[in-house]
Amino acid sequence: MTDIDKIPVISETASISTRLVSDGKVRVTTQTELTQETVYAGLESEKVDVVRVPFDREVTEMPGPRVEGVTTIIPVYEERLVVEKRVFLVEEIHLTKIRSSQKVEIPVQLRHQKAAVERTPTPTETEKTP
Repeated sequence: MTDIDKIPVISETASISTRLVSDGKVRVTTQTELTQETVYAGLESEKVDVVRVPFDREVTEMPGPRVEGVTTIIPVYEERLVVEKRVFLVEEIHLTKIRSSQKVEIPVQLRHQKAAVERTPTPTETEKTP
């Protein structure tokens, strides 16, 4: 066989590679704003009105405290020496609950943030000068 009879076999191969290229930067800034708002709330309070009611009368039994409507009645007794021992109701203490409510306004400061995103492009390699 001669060199003319030989047929060379040629093959090509392809390869792909990647590289990291920066195409810009991002800057994020925040801005805080203060707003004045009024908060409404209801406040409740309770006080006790104390009234002492004198009796000074003899009783045969000693009942305990009782509630009549919104009033709590607490009897106060004492024993007195007479010819015989007797129980006298000296006084009653009347406790009455009185409820009140009021509305209040309280100014408060609230913070709100807003974010701004700014993109800064960098020149690509084709735009770079040699």
